[in-house]
Amino acid sequence: MQLNKAIDKLTKATDKNTESDGHFTIMKFSTGYKVLMITPELCHADYIALASLEQKDTMEEAIEEALERGIMSEEEYESHVLEFEATLD
Repeated sequence: MQLNKAIDKLTKATDKNTESDGHFTIMKFSTGYKVLMITPELCHADYIALASLEQKDTMEEAIEEALERGIMSEEEYESHVLEFEATLD
């Protein structure tokens, strides 16, 4: 998927969803990319959610993974965070 097409798909997916309110976040790390279909807050739960995402080699791969994952409801998000947090103990 070309980058422009990937960003267009991401924009369309978040624009029509009330959970994301049209927001998405693309993050570049030293070894790859992560995409969230929300604007994360600087809190423990969002840090855990971010840590649980698989890092992708390219921005296109990270966008594709986010589109496949979809936008989680608040309940799904909290459950996901708790589930991942339990693996850290």
